[in-house]
Amino acid sequence: MPEKWFVVRCKPNQERVAFKSIRTLSSSIKVFSPTIRYIKLKENRHKILVHEALFPGYIFAKFSLNEYYKQVSYAYGIKSILRNGSDFAYLTDQGIQKIRQQINDEDVLEILEPKIRTGDSVWITEGPMAGTDAVIKKVCNGKERALILLRFLGQDLLVNMDYKKLFIKEP
Repeated sequence: MPEKWFVVRCKPNQERVAFKSIRTLSSSIKVFSPTIRYIKLKENRHKILVHEALFPGYIFAKFSLNEYYKQVSYAYGIKSILRNGSDFAYLTDQGIQKIRQQINDEDVLEILEPKIRTGDSVWITEGPMAGTDAVIKKVCNGKERALILLRFLGQDLLVNMDYKKLFIKEP
C-alpha cells in the first residue's frame, strides 16, 4: 500500500508526545502536527498568549499502512488511526499542502490580531477605559482603528480607538 497522510487520533492532550513518538519510529515516516497561537482574554481581563494544537486530539502521519500500522497504532500518546467506516481516514498531499500554506515554517498558525467586524461586542483592554464593554460601529480599514460605541456616565459615546486595544468577546 502506498504512503498516505493518515489521521492519527491522540490520547487527550498528548499531541506533542504522539508527534515525538511517531518520529522516532522511522525516518521514512513523516509527521505533521500544526498548532495555533492566539491571544485570549482571561477572566481578569488580562491578555495571555495561548499555543495549542490546531486540530485538538489529532495529528497527521505519512506512512505505508502495511509496513507501519502496528508501530504507529501502539506508539506513546496514540489512541488509534482514525477510520471512516471500514477504511482509514487520510488526507491527500494537496490537502496537507493547503494546511501548510496557512501556517509558518514552525507549523504554527498565528492569529495574534483577531479580525474585528462591525457589530462585534468587545472589551477595552488598555487605557483609562480598560474593562469597559463596547460595540464596534465601524472598522477603519488600513488604519488599525475602529469606531466604537460605549456607555460612559449614563451616555452613549462614539470613540475612535486603536483596535489592538480591543478584545472580541466570545458570543
